[in-house]
Amino acid sequence: MAAFACLGLRSRWTSEVERKLVMTRSGVERFLDAVAPWIHEEIYDAARPVAYARTTYLDTDRLEYFRSGRTGSFHRRLRIREYASAQDLAGAPALTGACFLELKENAGPLRHKVRFASTPDRIDQIVRSHGELEESTAELGLLARRLRADRPTPRVTTWYRRSSFADADCRVRITVDSGIELCGPVSPGAAGSLAEPPTVLGRVDGWIVELKHAGQPPEWLARAVSRLPPARGLSKFALGMRAMAAITTLPGGARRGARALVGG
Repeated sequence: MAAFACLGLRSRWTSEVERKLVMTRSGVERFLDAVAPWIHEEIYDAARPVAYARTTYLDTDRLEYFRSGRTGSFHRRLRIREYASAQDLAGAPALTGACFLELKENAGPLRHKVRFASTPDRIDQIVRSHGELEESTAELGLLARRLRADRPTPRVTTWYRRSSFADADCRVRITVDSGIELCGPVSPGAAGSLAEPPTVLGRVDGWIVELKHAGQPPEWLARAVSRLPPARGLSKFALGMRAMAAITTLPGGARRGARALVGG
């Protein structure tokens, strides 16, 4: 039940500090051992405990979101987030039906995010209409204004297994992403449908750990990361766009080689 309590806390605008790390599997295990006394794993479905995330990123025709952050510390992401689960690592992941439209803006380590939850069909309609639908909540109103102003379309999808952890009051959240694939864009899917995107453009080597907390980190977390270098500028969206650039032409010289993290 704690998992759903934490999920509810981030259903609207949230502002927090975010730090990303790239680790090996053994590094992840050592880090989780170090913070184990203060965190619990979030299991959303006990019958299907292996969790996955599928994220489809939108961008404008001029790729303004992709370009944001390349000349400064600010960047913007507009995305569709879906979740999937499986009974075990050998099982086929199926979508849960949970679907969110999210706007995420980062300025240095500070992160601001708003998310709107609805059915996959409605999220798809909102995106395809560029926000020209009834604004039923403040969150949807903000997202719809961004859609109308920028008129973005789906560009790339990322897919990965995600393990989630939180402290007792959900002020600290830790996610561990592995098996990351960079894929062609997909439309939101109904609950129970197969989740893995069909077109894989590249894969990310290593495990990406994201730390999110309100205000200053607690002493136990600061101690655990004190000798771990942050992965500054790391973005799954940017990696996906660069993988896409390897097979298509992007405007304005955006065709570039993928980072060393990305493999074929």
